[in-house]
Amino acid sequence: MAVLGRTSDFNLIQGNLVTDSASIENGDINGVGENLHSNAFSDPALPDRGSSLVGNRIVNNTVLNAYANGVSNLANTQAQIIGNLVDGSGVGDPAHGIGIGIQPRQNSTLHTDDLIESNTTSGNVVYGLQDLADGNRYIDNTATGNGVDDLAAGACQSIWLGNTYGTADNPCATADGHRVSPPATSASAAAVSL
Repeated sequence: MAVLGRTSDFNLIQGNLVTDSASIENGDINGVGENLHSNAFSDPALPDRGSSLVGNRIVNNTVLNAYANGVSNLANTQAQIIGNLVDGSGVGDPAHGIGIGIQPRQNSTLHTDDLIESNTTSGNVVYGLQDLADGNRYIDNTATGNGVDDLAAGACQSIWLGNTYGTADNPCATADGHRVSPPATSASAAAVSL
C-alpha cells in the first residue's frame, strides 16, 4: 500500500490491517515487500528523483510480519504517522526490518518536519523507530523488543519526547526519550560566551 509519485500530496492511509507481505520479483524489477510506503518515486534517470512529497498521513494502521520494512516514509515532509501498530517487520529481508523509518531521498529536503506520535513498534528485526532526517517530532511512542535497537537516529536533529523504549543508538535521547534541542556547535557556544 503506497503513496507514490511527484505531487502525491495530502493523502490519508487509515485503518488498514496489512499482514504477511511478500517480496515481488518481476524480471529485473524487485519490490522489497514494504507494507505502507510514501515516496516521490520517479524514473531514476530523471533529475528530480526523490523530490519531496508534502502532508501525507498514515494513521491507525496495523502492520504485521512485513517481508521488509513496516512503515517507510521517504522524502515525505510534514507527514503525520500516528497510532500505528507495527510488529515483526523484516521476516524475509532482515536488512530492511524497520518498524517505522523516516528518511530523505536524493533531491528532497533533509528537514522533513514530520510528526510520529502514539505508535507501537515491537519485534522488528532491526529498529523499532529510525530517524535519518532532521526536524521531526517523536512523541509518546512505544518501541520495545526490536532486534538491534528500539530507537535509532542519524544526525540527532529531531525531538524525542515521552517515548517508551528499551534500547537506543540515539545519543540524543535520554532515558525518557526527551530531547529538547540539538547540541550546541562550537560557533553557537562561542556566541553564548560573549
